[in-house]
Formats: sequence, C-alpha cells, structure tokens
Amino acid sequence: AIGINIEHEMNNDSTIYYIEQQRYGADWIAAGIFENDSTKIDKGLNILTWVFDKEEQDGDGSSVYRNSGDAVHSTSLFLEAATRAALLLSHSGLHSDVITSWEPHLQAMASFVSEHSAIDAYARDSNLEPFAHRYFLRAASLQGVSVLFGEEAGSLSAAASSLVEEGLSLQTEDGVLPERGG
Repeated sequence: AIGINIEHEMNNDSTIYYIEQQRYGADWIAAGIFENDSTKIDKGLNILTWVFDKEEQDGDGSSVYRNSGDAVHSTSLFLEAATRAALLLSHSGLHSDVITSWEPHLQAMASFVSEHSAIDAYARDSNLEPFAHRYFLRAASLQGVSVLFGEEAGSLSAAASSLVEEGLSLQTEDGVLPERGG
C-alpha cells in the first residue's frame, strides 16, 4: 500500500482506502521498463496488485472500488493507470502471467466505469458533469481495456468514443475544456 492506504493497512480499517493512490505503481513500471530495472517493475506490480488483493479480501469483487472515496472517479484513475501499465508490460514482453491474472479485475472495473458513464441519466453518476477531464479519463481507461483484451471487451471502445465526443462538445470557443463550469 502507498499514500493514505498505508494507514488502512496499519489500522486494518476496511472503510478507509483509496484505490487511486495505488495508481502510481504504473509510473514505477514505466520507469522500470525504461531503465531495464526489474526491481522498479516489481515494486510497481506490488503497488497495483494491492488493489486486486484487497478486492479478493473483500470477497464480493466490487467493494474495493465502490467504497473508495469517489467510487467512479477513483476507479477511473486506477483503471487508466493499471491498464497503461499492462499495455507497457505487454509491449515489452514482460509479465504476461500478471496481465492474464489482472484481466477479470480490469474487465470488472471497466464495466463499473462504463455503467456509470452511460448517457442514460439514471445510470450516470452526477459528478461527471462539472469536470471535463473526467470524460477523457474515463475514455482512456475504457479504451485501454478494449485495446488490451480485444473483442472480449465488447462495447468499451464505443463507450470510450462517446465519452471523448461528449467531452469535446464541452469545449468553449477559445479552446478551454471547463472544470466546474469555468
């Protein structure tokens, strides 16, 4: 665990953890690949895998992200990073076993993000609207899963494209993508 999640581990308090804090594992993996340093790659893998280990400890396969601060945004941040790390590993020919073990977790997270990004007002979470960057973050996370796992990811690529289009529609005439209306 890193960041605030260290406190969670020390206190064994299952209500206080934020999976987005673990996203920095992707940076360790990228640095490790760039520097050909397996120690950094392993550290990154451990940081990211903490989330999946936590998910299994919680038992239902969803509580780890549904109970994580702003659940959809936390999941989007982590999913984008974990998928980026998996793509880097895949293209480097490293840790294919890890990528395979992550697939069901990443697929479940992508379904969760996609479900809460739908244009259907009843399914969409309300905090997407004031932040233009969240459209692109969610799109990147969904498209990453689609690229990583191919057709098995189903309609994730279409959902990602819709999010990009919707995010771009928010752009003002002077090129600004507004956050909180400004």
